[in-house]
Amino acid sequence: EDIEALHHMRVATRRQRAAVRIVAPYFKRKAFSGFRDDLRTLAERLGAVRDLDVLLEEAERYRAPLGADAAAALEPLVEEWRAQRDGARDELLRYLDGDDYRAFIERYGDFLATTGAGVKGAPDGSPLPHLVRHVLPMEIWDHYGRVRAYETVIEWASIDTIHSLRIEGKRLRYLLEFFGEALGPGLSEAIEPLVGLQDHIGELHDVDVTIGLLRDFLIRSAQASADPAVAAAVGRYLKLKQARLRTLQRTLKRPWKRGAGTRLRAALARAVARL
Repeated sequence: EDIEALHHMRVATRRQRAAVRIVAPYFKRKAFSGFRDDLRTLAERLGAVRDLDVLLEEAERYRAPLGADAAAALEPLVEEWRAQRDGARDELLRYLDGDDYRAFIERYGDFLATTGAGVKGAPDGSPLPHLVRHVLPMEIWDHYGRVRAYETVIEWASIDTIHSLRIEGKRLRYLLEFFGEALGPGLSEAIEPLVGLQDHIGELHDVDVTIGLLRDFLIRSAQASADPAVAAAVGRYLKLKQARLRTLQRTLKRPWKRGAGTRLRAALARAVARL
């Protein structure tokens, strides 16, 4: 019933998936069998509702200061998105109340509560890195390298490529947060720039998705010979979103430099040195 609760559940699911990616190499291949698919399904169903929540919030925020006629002209668009949101929410609730989800929660809970379940056995012969202080430095620099690799394409990257950068930045951020206690104080110097980059690209992605949906609505309205006032109102909203997209693309360089620059590398180096 609370859209923020849904948002928190989606974030928690994302963090679970990120955690699984990090620890999976130290478990037997079958240890997470099925869990990844269940977490992905849950994330997709939560995301379908959350994305529409964001669309509706933005549309209502845009509509609020408009005059009565202009606000009313946007009502068909808002009604369509609200109906889609209600449908996605009904599907989510059916899934959460269903046997598959209940079985997943029980199996996953048992697995997480069982110390050593699925962990690979100790290798024979020479010791392999397995403690946090052995493994985490490599993981941090590997994750950072995946972020920094985008410096070769950032000037002309497509929106899809930039969205992939957001995913890599988020994975590095989650890694640092997961092991914050071991990495010690001062970690905010590394995390805050990543959050800034993530937020900037997140808005860029949301605006791009909104533009596509607005165009689809206008095409269908034209085919159905809908009210010209509705098309005009939605067209103005589309132009606003297009202008915002251009601004976000033009100003990406600053959060990118902070999210992959010298200060962040220095903060990572200090954190790794404490292990």
